[in-house]
Amino acid sequence: MFGPSNNSSIEARFIGNDPTILRSLAATAEQIARADPDSDGVMHEWQESSKVIRPQFSDYLGRELGGSTIVRSTVRCG
Repeated sequence: MFGPSNNSSIEARFIGNDPTILRSLAATAEQIARADPDSDGVMHEWQESSKVIRPQFSDYLGRELGGSTIVRSTVRCG
């Protein structure tokens, strides 16, 4: 499950499109929580960053090589 757990006293969730900004906000919130001497068990659920592969298909080169147009719904990852 992603997002805050159900058994924490204080939880924060940041929502947005830019993972870099979201990671920065999470790091800032974690620093603020750790600065409080009464805080205990401060953590976040961000995994390590990973590279994303986004294949690009050229219809022109596909036709030149004898292929056909690929419909996105037919491509499966994983």
